[in-house]
Amino acid sequence: MGTIKTTNIEPIADNGTVTLGSSGDTFTISSGVTATNFVAGVSSSSTSGTAISIDSSNRVTTSSNPGFLAREIPGTTYDSGQFSGGTIQYNTGNHYNSSTGVFTCPIAGRYLVYCSVLVETGTGRLEGKIELNDAQVVTFNGTGTTYDGPTGTCVVSCSANDTLTIGRGSGDAHNAAHSNNYFGVQFLG
Repeated sequence: MGTIKTTNIEPIADNGTVTLGSSGDTFTISSGVTATNFVAGVSSSSTSGTAISIDSSNRVTTSSNPGFLAREIPGTTYDSGQFSGGTIQYNTGNHYNSSTGVFTCPIAGRYLVYCSVLVETGTGRLEGKIELNDAQVVTFNGTGTTYDGPTGTCVVSCSANDTLTIGRGSGDAHNAAHSNNYFGVQFLG
């Protein structure tokens, strides 16, 4: 194995691409090495596009983190026991089933879970719950004397194939598909 020593590598063509190695090769960067003016993108051979990007201000973006947001969920689904349906804002990885209201965690890690349910006016107290594998993690509640929009938010540590749902404890949600009725999950790492 040989060693190449240089101060600058430039592409032959003007497309700005320099290819190092080929499929299956590994490049090791020694500890203590500093890269300056470095913008990186990491692509996976199993996907198209860039999986991880680091820009010149050191902001890291990951375009394929699992997550979803369903909004304008009909309150009648909450009244039946579990939030489901609605307008899907995004569903990265398609791990949310809008028919059942179940998000299935594709990988182990921490997930941000958030929701809101608009209470039907004059119906009394509403209590909902964020559930992990059908077991209560946290509850949220509202009075229902007037339209009230209680919210729930928490970070849940999950294993692969765990499920996250919003369940009914008590009370009645506003029946219409209202913008205060939403459910979302986002993988944090």
